[in-house]
Amino acid sequence: MLWFSIVISLFKFDTTSYLMEQSEEATREATRSTEAATQQLTQATQKSTQAKKRQTRGKKKG
Repeated sequence: MLWFSIVISLFKFDTTSYLMEQSEEATREATRSTEAATQQLTQATQKSTQAKKRQTRGKKKG
C-alpha cells in the first residue's frame, strides 16, 4: 500500500510540474504576441501621424 501512495504522489508531482511548464510556455507565447501587436500598433500610429502632418502641411501651402 505504501508503494501505491508513493507512485500516486510522484504522478501528482509530475502532472503538476507538466501543467506549470505548459502554463509558463503559454504565458511566454502570449507575451510575444502582445509585444508584436504593440509594435505593429506603434508603427501604424507613427505612419498615421506622419500622414496627418503631410496633409496639414499641404493645406497650409494651398
